[in-house]
Amino acid sequence: MENFKTQNKMQSEKDTKTKSENNIKQLIGFSNWEMFGIGILVILIIFSPIVLSTFNYSLGFSSSGEVGDTIGGITAPFVNLLAAYLVFKSFTAQIRANAQQREDHEEQMKQLNKEHSFTYISNYYNLIKSKYTRRPEDQILGWSKLYHTKMRFAEIFDTDTYKQATNDLNITHENPTVREETKKIKLKLEHNIKFTNSNVTPDLIQVLNQLETLIMFIEESEKSNLDKGLQYFYKLELEKILYDVELYHLFDESYLEVINNCDTIISDQNKILIKEIIELATKLTQKNYQIRK
Repeated sequence: MENFKTQNKMQSEKDTKTKSENNIKQLIGFSNWEMFGIGILVILIIFSPIVLSTFNYSLGFSSSGEVGDTIGGITAPFVNLLAAYLVFKSFTAQIRANAQQREDHEEQMKQLNKEHSFTYISNYYNLIKSKYTRRPEDQILGWSKLYHTKMRFAEIFDTDTYKQATNDLNITHENPTVREETKKIKLKLEHNIKFTNSNVTPDLIQVLNQLETLIMFIEESEKSNLDKGLQYFYKLELEKILYDVELYHLFDESYLEVINNCDTIISDQNKILIKEIIELATKLTQKNYQIRK
């Protein structure tokens, strides 16, 4: 990435230098018609005194006073015309040079802003990548936090303990021993549910924070003036992270069915977290990010 940045910077500086040199040549140069006109005026200035004094005897040097007055009088219109045009040319060149200087300054500022955006986005991405880590046990099991959440609640919902504790026949059984045993099972179940929710909450918060950070990065990347190629590169890199998060579970019917079935044992806080995660995942898919390999 650093090599790419250096090469990109060197190429931009080279292009800017070449462009400036070409602009300078255009500012100080003369067109072919201008060179032709100046050449005609120079020829007239040099040869007009000779021609006029040779073929017009009234302008002869012997009867016209001093030689300098004669030559000056003959060449003055051509010299003044040439001088006026050169002054006009110099003023025009100065105006163009000032405009070109402003353009070069704006181009340099654009390049600096582009380099700043590149550095900012690059550091932002490296920070995201360094903070995205799975727990060692998750890497061994190959479980994402979303899949882990589903399995933890499913393990409670599918147990005989849950069925016994929520069975109305056991709760209202005529035998006091059965009712008492059901109460004990229910207390144990509630403790297990509370423990599971407390363990799942940090995982869901971490997933939510990761997605919020990714979306903020995407929005910053979209607002920056990065090249389309770099934006596409970061898009692919972010999709690798999204693959590991396994957001696609949120759009699988089987996953949502388990979550809906476990609605009575999922805490309100975790319900809100799951809802917010689904909303962010939907936002990512709307931005054409692939969440499934």
